[in-house]
Amino acid sequence: MAETVLSRLPQPKNSEDFRGVLEIEDDEEWKIVRQRLSSVLARLFKDPLGSPSLQVMGELRSRLRQAIESDTEGDLESAIKDYRKAAESRDRQLEEARDALREVLSLVQEAKLVSWGVLD
Repeated sequence: MAETVLSRLPQPKNSEDFRGVLEIEDDEEWKIVRQRLSSVLARLFKDPLGSPSLQVMGELRSRLRQAIESDTEGDLESAIKDYRKAAESRDRQLEEARDALREVLSLVQEAKLVSWGVLD
């Protein structure tokens, strides 16, 4: 398989890696991009305030599995409703953070973040 420019790009591991790969030299530009990028990454991988965390989502999935085992209609409906509500909130907050980040990126920068799964 032929090597491409994209295959030679390092996978960013921290904010300075992102800065280098996104080729942002201006400190003021980086300050804005870093803040918005951090917001997206937090919603993807961490437990931001006001957003259902990975732990909370795991607990809701566990509750849903317990409801399946108990086979009680009321428990199932409640567990499904709670999970969907949390998932919708998480997804909405992630999409808002991604939209805010896209506003300050060039097309090439956006494409790089899409290729790494940070943006969709």
